[in-house]
Amino acid sequence: MRKKGIDVGFINLNAQGTELADEYVREINKGFDAALAFNSSGQHETSMQEDNVFEYMHVPFFNWILDHPCEHIADIQSNMKNYHIICLDRDHVSYIKRYFPNIAGVHFLPLGGDLASDDIDYSKEAFRNRKYDISFTGSCFSLERLGSIIGNLPEELRVASVDMIEAMCDDRSLNNEQAFRYALQKNNIAFDDSLFLKYSKITAKTNPFVRSYIRSEVIQYLAASGVKMHLFGDGWDDLEDLGNIVLHGSVPYLEAVQCASDSRISFNIMPLFKDGLHDRIPTAMLNGSAVVTDGSKYINEIFISEGSEKELFLYDIGHPESIANVLINALEDMDSLYDVAQRGRKKAEQSLTWDSRIDELINILRG
Repeated sequence: MRKKGIDVGFINLNAQGTELADEYVREINKGFDAALAFNSSGQHETSMQEDNVFEYMHVPFFNWILDHPCEHIADIQSNMKNYHIICLDRDHVSYIKRYFPNIAGVHFLPLGGDLASDDIDYSKEAFRNRKYDISFTGSCFSLERLGSIIGNLPEELRVASVDMIEAMCDDRSLNNEQAFRYALQKNNIAFDDSLFLKYSKITAKTNPFVRSYIRSEVIQYLAASGVKMHLFGDGWDDLEDLGNIVLHGSVPYLEAVQCASDSRISFNIMPLFKDGLHDRIPTAMLNGSAVVTDGSKYINEIFISEGSEKELFLYDIGHPESIANVLINALEDMDSLYDVAQRGRKKAEQSLTWDSRIDELINILRG
C-alpha cells in the first residue's frame, strides 16, 4: 500500500494497558480514512466514551476473515455501523449477506502471493536442483481435542455436528452451510436464519475438525503410498507411521514462503474453501514451484488444469487414495513439470501478486 502512495500506520496489539491506548491515540491523531484488520485483530481492544474507537471516529472498519465466517461469529456480530467483511471465498460472501444483513459491505478478495526473494533463479537447471521434490506447509489440529469439545455439546447439537462432519467427509463438494443445514434437518431440529446462526456459533469447531481430518487422511494415504514429502507445520507428530514423510515442525510465515522456492512441487490441501483460493497457491507459483492441489469453483474458473497449457495439477479430494499417482506422475517428467511451474508463475504474476490484490483492496476501501 505504501508503494501505491498510501500512508499506512500500524497499531501494535502486543502493547499493554495505557501503552496500547497510546498506540491508538497516536494513529487517531494523525487522522485516517479506514481501518484494516485480519481476523478481527484490534476490533475490540480500545473504546472512546463507551463506543468502539472506530465507531466513535466514524471510520470504516474492514475485517479480512481468513477462515469460514462461522468461526468468527462473535466478532462479526458487531454494532459498528460502518463495518465491512472481506472474504477469501464467494460462498462466505453469500453466508455473510444472508445471516448478517446489517453489515455495511461484504467483499470477495483472496490474498496475494509472496516472493521468497527478488533474485530467484527460474532456470530449468535451478529447478532440477531445488532442495525438495515435494513440500507442504500447513498444520493439523488435534482431532482428539476438537472431538472432545464437540462431544460436550448439548445432545441435539452434538448429534447434528457428527452428522455434519460425516456429510462433509462423505461428499467433499459440500460447503459448511450446506452440510449443517442437512444435519439439522436430518435430526428434525427446527431453525430459522437466526437460530441457524446461533447453532453455527455453538458448533463452530466442526469446521477445523473436518479440515484436520481430511488433511491427516490425505497425508496418511501419501505415506502409505511411499511418497516422500517434506511437511512443515504443527500437529503432525500425533500421526503414526508416516513413512517417507519428513516432519520439519512449525516455521514462521516467511520461511514457509522459502519452502515454495526450495520445492519442485508445492502440495496444497484446500481448507474447505469450495469457491475460493488459499494463498499457498499464488505463493508457490510466484516462487516457481509447480502446484498440486484439490479444486474449488474459483480455482477451476481461473486456472487451466488440462492439456498443453496446464498451469497446475488438480486432484480429487473425494478420492485421496488417487493423489499419490498425481504426484508420482508429475515428477516422472521433469521437463513437463518445469513447464507447468513456469506457466503457473506467469499466471500468478499477471493477477495474483500482492501488487494486483492491493489495487483491488484500495478500490474496496474507497467504496
